[in-house]
Amino acid sequence: MKLFLIFVVVLMSVAVNLPEGMIARVGVDPNWVLAALLAWVIAAMIYQRPPALIGIVVLLSFGANFPLDIGIDRDILAGTLVALVVVPYVASWLE
Repeated sequence: MKLFLIFVVVLMSVAVNLPEGMIARVGVDPNWVLAALLAWVIAAMIYQRPPALIGIVVLLSFGANFPLDIGIDRDILAGTLVALVVVPYVASWLE
């Protein structure tokens, strides 16, 4: 299963870097492939995290993509989301 998941990530990475005409012939928008790849990678990064962190990540992602103005800058929400996902990995690499 792990080999399949790695294969899917590699396949999406290659598909994102292909010229737009090649992906368009298949009928897939390159932006959708990139969005799926990013969602896959972020989901893998928070897979074994505590449920509270997963809930916070979901709320921040909804807040950052909410179409109406909620009173908080979207850049701050997106930066906090990236920090919550990436900082634990950087901290473990520095130890």
